[in-house]
Amino acid sequence: MWNGKDTLVGYFDFDRQINYNGQKVTYKKDIDGNEKKRFKADEYQYFRADSLYLERFPVKTVGNDEFDLLVPRIANGKMELFDASYRWGEGGLFKKKGYFVRIGDQPYKIFPNEFRKQMADLVADHQSLNLRISSGELDFGDIEKIVTEYNEAFK
Repeated sequence: MWNGKDTLVGYFDFDRQINYNGQKVTYKKDIDGNEKKRFKADEYQYFRADSLYLERFPVKTVGNDEFDLLVPRIANGKMELFDASYRWGEGGLFKKKGYFVRIGDQPYKIFPNEFRKQMADLVADHQSLNLRISSGELDFGDIEKIVTEYNEAFK
């Protein structure tokens, strides 16, 4: 885990629920040890393990509070897909499904109500995929399939 200054090595637990302090991460240097540290996720830029990569992105709650969350990358390639789903409120009452897509260094927050235009623009260099999105054949629920197919075409 890296914050621009130091690297932590050990065992981590990432909350997918946020509260007024943001997302919390629990860290243990030794899995069998009792000593734990908790810190805010927004203190770190990214987390990398063998098969897991999380990166910091900003999200907003219904009340327009903005928090930085470490969110997992679920597809890698020319287009990266990050699952920015989270819960907030008392007992995780509210939940939000969301995604970030990144091409090169440019991240894009994908909004369900703007999905067709956003994704059609992002896959403009893949004509058949662009047409299937523009026609409504593929929608927000198909985003993992879309990113996978896009990346396969550009391997």
